[in-house]
Amino acid sequence: MVDFYVSSGVPGQGASVASAPLRAQFAALQAAFGKLVAYTGNGGKLVVVNSGGTAYEAVSELPSGMIPAAVVQNTRLVSAGTGLTGGGSLAADRTLALDATSPLNADHSAISISAGSGLTGGGTLESTRTLSLDTSSARNADHSAISISAGTGLTGGGTIAATRTLSLDTTNARNADHSAISISAGTGLTGGGTIDSTRTLALDTTNTRNTDHAAVSISAGTGLSGGGTLESTRTLSLDTSSTRNTDHASVTLTASNGLSGGGTIAANRTISLNVNGLTLLGPSDYDGDANFLLDVAGVSYRTQRKSLGLRPVSTTTGTLGLTDMNCMFLNASSTNYTKTIPPNSSVAFPIGVGCTFYNYGGAGGTQTIAPGSGVTLISPTGTFVVGANGGAELRKVATNTWVLNGYLP
Repeated sequence: MVDFYVSSGVPGQGASVASAPLRAQFAALQAAFGKLVAYTGNGGKLVVVNSGGTAYEAVSELPSGMIPAAVVQNTRLVSAGTGLTGGGSLAADRTLALDATSPLNADHSAISISAGSGLTGGGTLESTRTLSLDTSSARNADHSAISISAGTGLTGGGTIAATRTLSLDTTNARNADHSAISISAGTGLTGGGTIDSTRTLALDTTNTRNTDHAAVSISAGTGLSGGGTLESTRTLSLDTSSTRNTDHASVTLTASNGLSGGGTIAANRTISLNVNGLTLLGPSDYDGDANFLLDVAGVSYRTQRKSLGLRPVSTTTGTLGLTDMNCMFLNASSTNYTKTIPPNSSVAFPIGVGCTFYNYGGAGGTQTIAPGSGVTLISPTGTFVVGANGGAELRKVATNTWVLNGYLP
């Protein structure tokens, strides 16, 4: 046996000792710990004193309750984690090493971290790297200087230095309640309704507008060619064999006596009255009730001899009319006659026209000119009666103003 400890110290190898003191020591130890531990030189076996204190018992290992904290059992294992090799039980020395085949242990000088768009820095992993915002990049512009605007039909917006919310502007017509807006099917269509759901407009086959085109024809009328049913495109063309489609450059419109203008009908033509081109008639030509053309301020009138010459007075009273322009009223009787000048609103005499009044033959009759409602009549004497055996001229000088000059006693 190897060193054996007793209360008096360590006895020499092969020494003997009295059993009584030894048993007393073992008894004291057993009372304190329940078991006694000792190493022997016999293959590292452990021996304990039996419970009666009368003998030693050999054991291969200590009960778990008696293993000191500083003692490591050879049944324990050390394992190589991710990126490591080696390990095993503690019955022998173990070495843990980096696993060169693991990507975790790749050569850091061959691996890089790159600075992406909007960043600066980066490089291989063999040294510390710092990635920073690239302030020269538009992506990293000052957010307080960039705005998002609410377009038509939206509200909200502002700089992007803070969260912004764009919402529909319910006051805008674009965002009106679709259930309040309708699309209607017009003539020849069916369908429609409010726009809060999909609507389909279709041809109303019961409407004559949607009649089968094969049953409807377009016909080429006089002077045209072509036509046919509407189931295909039709072309109507001038029928050059028809006299209606003669070359307009070969057809002429001629202005005859008293007219000006004319020419071929290849262009617009204007025919105008040319009074100066008419033959001037003499006194002997004013005979009977022949018709004459009269141009007054650019307006043409038809008149007769009695409108241009003498006119005997036949009624006691009367109102002047357009046919009385430039007439001479003759009174050869003893009767007194009256002529009334109508307002311009009733008879629109051209300004400058007039007529004359004569009393002759010695019978003593007179003629009175009376202004109608709204008409102003001016005479040198303030009277409007043409005396017996005298004459006077009446002429229009303004819209409702006339002047009477002559024998007005």
